[in-house]
This record gives sequence, structure tokens and C-alpha cells, in this order.
Amino acid sequence: MCFGGLSYAFCVSGKSGNPSFVIASKPGDPVDQGTCCRLARHVDCEVTWAQWQPDSNTYQLRYFVANGEIDFCGHGTLAAAAWLFQHHQLPSPISLRVLNRIISVQQNEPGYWSYEQEAFPLVDITESEVITHLLHSLGLTNPDYCTINQVKAYRSSGAVREKLVIAFPDRTYLEAMQINGQSRDHICEALNTTGIYAFCDISDPQAASIAARHFPIYSGDNEDMATGAIAPTVANHISKNKTHSTVNIFQGGKHAQHSRILVSTDRVKNIWHVGGQCLATEYISLQQAFSNIE
Repeated sequence: MCFGGLSYAFCVSGKSGNPSFVIASKPGDPVDQGTCCRLARHVDCEVTWAQWQPDSNTYQLRYFVANGEIDFCGHGTLAAAAWLFQHHQLPSPISLRVLNRIISVQQNEPGYWSYEQEAFPLVDITESEVITHLLHSLGLTNPDYCTINQVKAYRSSGAVREKLVIAFPDRTYLEAMQINGQSRDHICEALNTTGIYAFCDISDPQAASIAARHFPIYSGDNEDMATGAIAPTVANHISKNKTHSTVNIFQGGKHAQHSRILVSTDRVKNIWHVGGQCLATEYISLQQAFSNIE
């Protein structure tokens, strides 16, 4: 029998964060995509399936949301490591296989986990009609409030799950957003991307920081409360003219207070670490988890 439970990544002082329902299974246990998608809808969060691979002494991770399987999930990766550490007593660092590569997840201090990830380039989007469509998708349609001259738009290039990225001057734009899911899905499909990531730079002399919101494709009006996959790319973008080695990303909701992602770099080695506080909760059987789905 498989067991699992909720695990939260990128928490803020032991609260909030982005949940993942982690499932741990033995070798040969079938991964039922339909069941995982139904579970994702039922618990209203991403599902990470961790299957033990005895030949390589690793867990193979697969990620599911309500509408299907996705290639990678940053918060699901950290959530799985924290859950396996707590309930299966795996020592840190924990090697996890994602697609065809190994990701090493390390506990930096009690309750805090991180993994290494590449930062990808952000390519400028200059077409006014695309930027106008992005603003419409975010519900920023009042020309007196927000114009294409006040924002900068990009797309990530080279990532497994590429994003449309839009930078605003300050927090007021994030607070005013009301996602139009149909419009977002249309532009993401047209540009072969997986979501709209909006942010503003809120750095001060003491710390490099951004406030952010992310609206994944095919998620209706739901919001992703913490997005690890794009974090190094955006952190690298805003830190080019700064001396700080760590960027704080505060993400989720109109006030961007639901999660905290810590992105740090070794500039000599050009390595980025994506991390944060993680909290693993109960350990339950999948029979119990699925009992209320059908």
C-alpha cells in the first residue's frame, strides 16, 4: 500500500507556504495518472509521486496537477524531500531523479531545504499587442492605471517550463490584478509558455527582494502561491546590478505574503540555490486519501 501526506514548501515562519500532496510508493507500484489528477483536484494542490528506485538508490519524482502531468515542480521537489526525511528517515542530502537527471536536495538547517537550479535568460517582448494582451489577462485594463509604457515584458528561454514574465514598477499593480483565465490560456498557448509570472522589485539597501504573483496555464482563476522553477531566472535578472548574494521572493496573493523563497548564488561557480522553510504533516494511507474522491 502507498502512503502519503501534505507537505508545505517555502513557508513563512512555519505557516502558509505552497502545499504538495506527496505519495511514496515501492518499486513496481503503478503510477495512476487519472487518480493523481483527481487527488490534485480534491486536495486543491499539486501531487508529487515519489517511487523508490533500488537500482540507483533514488526516488523518481513525477508531478501532477488537476489537468495532467507536468515536467517539473520546484515546490513539489522540496516538499517531497522534507516529507521523505521526516517519514522515511532519509538523510540529507537526498538524491531525487526528475526526468533524466538527478537533483540533490539538502537540508541547510533544521526545517530549511534547497536544491540547485540553473538561471535562464529573459528575452525582451517588445510587441505592444502582446504586452496589451498580458495586461488584459491580468485584469489591468484601465489605461489611466496601467499602460504598456509602465511595464517590461519578457519570456524565459531554455527552461523546462517556460514562462511569460512581466515586471511592474511597484506593488500596487500586483494588488489590482484580477486574472482572466481564458485570456491567459490563449496567450500562453500562442507563445508556448506555461503561465504568467508578474513581479516588482522591492529591494532596499539591506536586501534584494521581489514581490511576485504567478498564474499557471489551465488553472482557471487559481494562483500558484510559490514558484521555485522560475525563481533563479528572475533573481538573476534583478540582481545583476546588486551586490547581494541572496534574493528574497515574497509570493502569493494580492499582498505577496503567502510564501518566501530564498534564492542564493555562488557567482564564481554560477550556481543558484532555491530554498525555503518546509513543513511535512501527517502520514496517511492512500486508501484514506482517496476515500472521499469518487
